[in-house]
Amino acid sequence: MIISYLPLDIDSPHMNEVVDIYHSVYEGSDPEEIRGRFLQHSTYPGYTGWVAVCDDRIVGFAYGFSSTSGQFYRSKLESVLEDKEIHSWLKDCFEFVEMAVLPEFRRQGIASTLEKRLLDKAPHQTSVLTTGSANEDARFLYEKLGWESVKEAQLVPAEDSMLIMGKRLNVRVD
Repeated sequence: MIISYLPLDIDSPHMNEVVDIYHSVYEGSDPEEIRGRFLQHSTYPGYTGWVAVCDDRIVGFAYGFSSTSGQFYRSKLESVLEDKEIHSWLKDCFEFVEMAVLPEFRRQGIASTLEKRLLDKAPHQTSVLTTGSANEDARFLYEKLGWESVKEAQLVPAEDSMLIMGKRLNVRVD
């Protein structure tokens, strides 16, 4: 099995497949709402996205963007973090927004490669993400990749508690 990795942007012919993967991995999500959110995010400063392809089929994706004041999720993070945590994690930050790999392609290094490609050239000092507090598989993966727990919090009312995780990046000067 050979996996290749391609950039994901607003004009990508793979956007519909990415929405389908998200919808299948995160049951109950509304494909039209997801498509609109993904397209909106692809216009944010610093947007970067990747897809993993096996035999002409998209099997995973990841994307993120520069975290700036006024963005919806950044505001949610700021509302639960202390000033010291905001300064430490959000001052020069890349938001690792979404990653999903089809179940039959997991545990083959795809998520690790997507994470590495997304963060390798991110011109930021830190990256943050959130995952469900009860999602032990995601927590284990991210910890293995060098992420640390920052705080557990209720970011959106009526949703499960989320774990905010952060990673210090090796900023490169090219």
